[in-house]
Amino acid sequence: MSTDNVVLEDPSSSHRVYIGDSIGCLRVAQCDPPSSLPKDFAGPSIRPLILPNFKSHSDHAVQRIATGVLGSDTYVVALARKNATIDVIQIINQSLPSTSTAPAPSSELQANILCTVYETQMKAGIHRFIGLAVSTQGIYTITSSGIFRFTPISVTSAGTETNATLGEATVIDILPSPLQHAHFYPPTDPTHFCYGGEDVPLSLWHIPTSLSDQPPEGDMSVESAKTDDLAGLNSKQRKRKRQLEAKTKARELVWGEVWRAKNLPNDNLSLPRRANITATCILALTEEADGLGESSVIAVGTKDGLVRIFQPGGPSRRHVREMRVVPAGQGAVKTLCASSSALDSTRGGLLFAGDTGSKLSAVDWQTGAVVYAYKGAGQVGATLSMTVLPDDKSEALVTVSSDSLVRLHSTVPAGLAVPKPGMSAEKGEAMWSKMMASSTTQSVHAMPTAVVWDGVVPPGLKGVKDGEEEEEDEVWANMQEVSGRDGRGAKVNGPADGVAEDDDDHDEEEDEESEPEAAKGNGSNGKAKRKGGKPAQPKKSRK
Repeated sequence: MSTDNVVLEDPSSSHRVYIGDSIGCLRVAQCDPPSSLPKDFAGPSIRPLILPNFKSHSDHAVQRIATGVLGSDTYVVALARKNATIDVIQIINQSLPSTSTAPAPSSELQANILCTVYETQMKAGIHRFIGLAVSTQGIYTITSSGIFRFTPISVTSAGTETNATLGEATVIDILPSPLQHAHFYPPTDPTHFCYGGEDVPLSLWHIPTSLSDQPPEGDMSVESAKTDDLAGLNSKQRKRKRQLEAKTKARELVWGEVWRAKNLPNDNLSLPRRANITATCILALTEEADGLGESSVIAVGTKDGLVRIFQPGGPSRRHVREMRVVPAGQGAVKTLCASSSALDSTRGGLLFAGDTGSKLSAVDWQTGAVVYAYKGAGQVGATLSMTVLPDDKSEALVTVSSDSLVRLHSTVPAGLAVPKPGMSAEKGEAMWSKMMASSTTQSVHAMPTAVVWDGVVPPGLKGVKDGEEEEEDEVWANMQEVSGRDGRGAKVNGPADGVAEDDDDHDEEEDEESEPEAAKGNGSNGKAKRKGGKPAQPKKSRK
C-alpha cells in the first residue's frame, strides 16, 4: 500500500499533536514550548497526513480522536467519524509513549488505515460519538444513544506490512440516553469511564467489570415475591409500595457501574432540577479496583455555565463544590481539560474550561475560583477540543475552535495565578493562532474539530523540569519572607465550596463534609500566623 511522507520541524524538542477536521482528514503539528517561542511567532506548519484510498467529505467529519499502542509496538490514531465508523490509522516512524528516555522521533511520518470499525447501532447524523479510547487490546467507544462498545483488535506484522484483525465486539446497550459527553481514564489503556447528560446524572464505570460476565440472578423469583407481597394490600398501599420499589431500583448500580451521583435537590417550587451535564473530566482516581477513594475527583460542566466537582470516594454522592465559569445566560461549558498535575495543591489544581461563546478560562477546582481567563486571543468561536502538553515550565495548552483556528496557550500554575499581598496575578496568553490551510491555497476549507497529544515527551525537554522546580522553590521562599506568611497563599485562597444552601435541607451528609474541610482550612491559616510571629513573646508568657 502506497504512502506519502511528511517532514516536520525538529520533533526532538517539541510536542507533537494530531488534529482531526470537519472533512475527515488527519493533520499533524509540532508545538514548541511557549518559553522558547520568538516574539510574534506565526505558528508551526500544520500538515496533512495522506490516508490512502480516502476521500474527504463532510460525512466523514471527525467527532473524537484518540491515540494509543495496539499490541506492543503498533502506534495508532483512532478517528471516530460522523458516518458511524472508526478508522484505526497506523502511524509509522512515530515514537512510542514511554517514561524512559526515548530516542529522537523520526522526521518522516507515514499513515496507513489498519482497519475500520462500524457502529451498527448508531444512526449517522442523529447520534454521535461522545467517547473514544485506545487500549493495547482494542478500541472503546461510547455513543450519545447509550451504546458502549469494545472491539478487540489483534495486530500481526509480516515484514514491513502490519495487518489487523477485528474480534467479536462486546456491546453494552443499557446506558441511559441521551448522553452528552463521556471521558475515559487514563486516556490510553483506560480502566474507567464516566458519562453524563442533560437528564442523566454523572456515573462512573469500571471497564474490566463491565466487560466481564455478570453472575446469574434469580430475577423471576424476585418478581413473583413482589407480586405476592401486593396481594394483601389495598390500592393506595400498592401504589406506595410500587413507588418505593421504583426509587430503590433507580438507586441500584448496574453491573460495572461503581458510583452514581445523586440527583440535584428540587428548586424553590419543589420541581426536579436537571443535571444539564455537557462536559465531563476525570481529574484523578485512586489505585483501588473501583477507583473510589478520598483523592478521586471528577469535574463536570453544565448547560447553565457551571462547573461542579465530585469526589466519588466521599461520604456524599452530591457535588462538593460548584463554581460559575460562564455568566448566567451567556452560554454553556463546552469542554473541560485538566492540568497534568491536577492534584498538586501548590503548583497544580487547574482545570481549563471552554464555553459555547468564545471564552477560555483557567479554574482552580480546589478553591472554586476562576483564576484567569484568556483575553485578547482573537477567538470568536467555541472551543471544541483541547489537550495539555506537559513537562514544560508551566505546561502548554493546545485548543481548536469553531473559528477554524488552532491555538497554543501558555499556562500559569494556580499558586502563581492567585494574587498575593502586594503582587499582581499572572495570566496565561495565546502564543500563536494558526489556520490549518492558508487562504491562498486551493485546498478545501476545513474546521479543526478534535486534537490530541501523541503522549511522547520530547527528549530535548527531559531533565529540564527538576531545575525549574528548584527555581520555583526559591521564588516561593522569597515570597514567604516578604509576606511573613505561607507563600503558597493558603490564607488568600481559603476553603471554598459553592454548594447551595438548600442542599443541606435534602441531604445531611453535606454538613458532615463541610465541617472537617473548614476546620482544616482554619488550622492551616492559624499555623501560618504562628509561623510569622516573634518567638520571644511566647517565652515571656510562659514565664
